[in-house]
Amino acid sequence: MNNSPDNINKLENLAHFLVLQRFPAEVPTEAGIKECLAQARILTPVTDEECDKVLKLLYAHLQVTMEIGVAVVDESTYKPWLNERKQDITFYYWDRYRKYLERSKNWNGVVIETLGRVSDEILDLLGNPANETSWQRCGLIMGDVQSGKTANYATLCNKAMDAGYRVLIILAGTQENLRRQTQERLDLELVGLDSQLILDRVGRKLPVGVGRIDGNHFVATFTSKNNDFDQKLLNNLNMRITTCLEPVVFVIKKQKHRLTYLEKWLRIYNAGPDGKIDSPMLLIDDEADNASVNTKDDDDPTTINECIRKLLILFKRASYVGVTATPYANIFINPDNEKEMLGNDLFPRDFIYSLAPPTNYIGNTAIFGDESSHEYVVQDIGDDAEHTIPIKHGSQFNVEDLPESLYTALNYFVLINVIRDIRGPIHSHRSMLVNISRFTNVQSQTRNIIHAWIERIKSAAINFGSLEPQEAMRNSSIKSLYDTWQAFHLSLLCEKDWRTVQQHWLCYAVNRLTVVEVNQRTSSAILDYDAYKDNGFRVIAVGGNSLTRGLTLEGLCVSYFYRNSQAYDTLLQMGRWFGYRIGYEDLCRVWMTDEARECYSHITKATNELRDEIYSMRYYGMTPREFGLKVRSSPGSTERMVSKLLITARNKMRHATDYIHTVSVSAELLETPKIIIDTDRIIGNFNLAKQFVAYLEATHKKADDSVFHSTHNVWVDVPREKVASFIRSYIADPLYLHFQTDGLADFIAQANHLESWDIALPEGDTKEEYCITNKTVIKRQERSVDISPNKKSIRINGAKLRVGSRPCTRYGLDNSIVEEITQRRKQNKQQVPDKDFLMKPDRKPLLLIHFINIKPHTNLEKPERVEDRTLVVQVMDRLNGKKACVVALSVGFPLATKDNTMYVKYKINLVQQELLLEAATEAQNADD
Repeated sequence: MNNSPDNINKLENLAHFLVLQRFPAEVPTEAGIKECLAQARILTPVTDEECDKVLKLLYAHLQVTMEIGVAVVDESTYKPWLNERKQDITFYYWDRYRKYLERSKNWNGVVIETLGRVSDEILDLLGNPANETSWQRCGLIMGDVQSGKTANYATLCNKAMDAGYRVLIILAGTQENLRRQTQERLDLELVGLDSQLILDRVGRKLPVGVGRIDGNHFVATFTSKNNDFDQKLLNNLNMRITTCLEPVVFVIKKQKHRLTYLEKWLRIYNAGPDGKIDSPMLLIDDEADNASVNTKDDDDPTTINECIRKLLILFKRASYVGVTATPYANIFINPDNEKEMLGNDLFPRDFIYSLAPPTNYIGNTAIFGDESSHEYVVQDIGDDAEHTIPIKHGSQFNVEDLPESLYTALNYFVLINVIRDIRGPIHSHRSMLVNISRFTNVQSQTRNIIHAWIERIKSAAINFGSLEPQEAMRNSSIKSLYDTWQAFHLSLLCEKDWRTVQQHWLCYAVNRLTVVEVNQRTSSAILDYDAYKDNGFRVIAVGGNSLTRGLTLEGLCVSYFYRNSQAYDTLLQMGRWFGYRIGYEDLCRVWMTDEARECYSHITKATNELRDEIYSMRYYGMTPREFGLKVRSSPGSTERMVSKLLITARNKMRHATDYIHTVSVSAELLETPKIIIDTDRIIGNFNLAKQFVAYLEATHKKADDSVFHSTHNVWVDVPREKVASFIRSYIADPLYLHFQTDGLADFIAQANHLESWDIALPEGDTKEEYCITNKTVIKRQERSVDISPNKKSIRINGAKLRVGSRPCTRYGLDNSIVEEITQRRKQNKQQVPDKDFLMKPDRKPLLLIHFINIKPHTNLEKPERVEDRTLVVQVMDRLNGKKACVVALSVGFPLATKDNTMYVKYKINLVQQELLLEAATEAQNADD
């Protein structure tokens, strides 16, 4: 065991301090970090092995960068003010928070400096608190799940107080455990005092966090860790915002009665004769897409939405900032809605700011993106889960046992605790998430079974752990752990053999494990990591919706997620495994179904498209309102809308014969990544494409040398009628909503601005040349494929559902234009999305015909996917026998002007609706 954790911590802290002194505003070099560590080691006795561990941790913490975000701003309402006032502002609160991030959170100077610049940009988009006329500002910050949005808005709040904002209202989700966690965090990073002691009868002031950095000024908090807003308590303590010398903060839940009482208390005890409060107010709406959005008629808003709007108009000077990783619902707010008594709705009419996470963030793109770097994290849940706990079950379901895959995940978590003990630090928090039901009764039963399992493991470790492995494995628990150790090749991750692990490390690791139930029935303090700060909290958290929406599980390294997965925004918020895993990212694993993986891939693509849209629309000077209108009909958001409509409004469709599905065709790339498993139809598409290429050869000229990839087969000026006819004849998967051939063909045939097309045949890197016709020879592309969950289609690139290699929309453009757009993105250290090449003015529409050799995806190598692999091989053999291949399409539409149609509408009949409804999610309400 590690006998000197204190020395290791001292060494890391001292070395970290020396590095920051040497590299205050730049990324430190590896050589510089080593030199600082060597200096610190002189004063701190550690072994060489322990020193190496500290060096790795320093690299992970200090060699991190972060880019500035991108904003879409309504310039007609934006009046810059911060630069003019900066020389007169004393940034007291920001300065102590900056020091706190350096000293207590081990952030490097580069990230802190960027964080400061980002907060300056956002603060400048808010109202100027020194402007004494009445004003209201409304914006949105878009971040990533578990990426540090709280640090961003904590920085914004500290600087806002420095600039003159007097009242801060933080809406911290809908559940008490999240509100409490947010209050604890803001006590450290904003208030500087233990809030609970402030509001007790004694009124003691115990500095914490930033208060220990500098205690000359504090922030008056009118809520605490144990107390949401309580007007009786505040009145008994005679607390009023108008009499406070320091800024005031409220951290409250988005709950009808709390918000109503707060608005009433503010109005009665703090407003002036005109019924208004004249102190500048900043309202931060954390998880702004949850509960805040008006889901009823504009003239009859939902209660939470109404309460928030009443709070805003109560203040003469107010800024509203929504914060979320899933802003879809916010963008669908009606931007033109205004009601005299409630003011404007919460549409971010003034600005939308997209944050860029630090480089060490592991998010949905890293795990589920087109070029994922952490795809290994995801583990498949097989059919055993459905047999044990059906994904559709009621609140009274009797849990008799757990799925075998969950026992494997539990074994893995035990062993990961061993490896993290070996790696150190030994007193760090470690968490496992188990989310298999929204019903508290089912969660309780699951928790009890896991608790009994842990007790068996503890007993086995005590009674058999010290034996020789061969003898110890007569015990089924030890044997099960060993099998998991072997299956995941864990000896490679800790450089210890099983004998050493079993005899010297296992007992210590498992004896500290506990399991808790997290839902509305349990205490909000059930996940109190701070209570275990000295020895670390090793916990298995079982819950449902209470484990989503902003709740942080410290040291989360294993997740078991078995829930319905069609509501995209809820699905993404359930992804608590995103975030920062310094020192153990290679150990993290997430168990989920293939359906969930596909949905995460969809939402990743939709979210990335949303970010690309923000960047592009900023470049073209568009407003948030124009952004909202554009995104409402983008392919990524409409599939979510359709799912939501089918799930929540089935009764409204009872008498309908068709549903109109609207998709944007302005600067969008639509593809056919799902291919029906019918070799006759695949061969039919192949022959259709060959005939179309023969037509192009005979009647149209190819692009000249100035056009990108002119050495490939690129034809220009092809009439829309021929393109529409080809697309109409192509057989696509009818359940893939993004690409409905009849609807697209009708639209193309009637769209005057799509008169002339570029058509290209993208090529791969294979050496073998393939003759499509006597004149056209290509190198076919190669793509991995698997089988969709309904077993009816092949998925190109598996759950990623991607046909073309990004950015495939360069075809048809002049080489100089391609270089200009590419360099613009490179300057911002960004990949070039397909959209950039479609937004170029006067761009022609583009059709890409992909001739593809398919091969089994690596995820089909798992034993439970053997039938799917066999099916793919059968399709491959049949196509090879016919000397054919898969043909997929990519259709790129240029940016539409105001005079051109931006949308195409598909009719989905009742049969298709019912098929979609088979996969519909359960109602997304709170734990029952």
